[in-house]
Amino acid sequence: MFYASQLLSKDGVIIIDDFAMASVAKAVTYFSGYPSIKIVAQCERHTPKQKAGSILRTLLPPALASAILPIALYNWIYIRCMYSSMVALKKSRPEEREWDWFCSF
Repeated sequence: MFYASQLLSKDGVIIIDDFAMASVAKAVTYFSGYPSIKIVAQCERHTPKQKAGSILRTLLPPALASAILPIALYNWIYIRCMYSSMVALKKSRPEEREWDWFCSF
């Protein structure tokens, strides 16, 4: 993802599949925290897991959920229910991060 972001110009899009896999969900969640990367679209599939995730996000916002749930539970249930199996990330501006930039995930 880091190198894919470096290869993209402004308004470039990266499509990520298999978001239901824990490792992919974790990576996409981390990279969507980049100042220049935003999730712009996702595959519209209405599975029971996605419906449950939508209800969970309504009742328990992400910032609060990450603070009160154990990390393993948050990663297993909350992050993987956030999006469908495929998401599109868009680079909204050139990379301007310093070498020591970090976003907790």
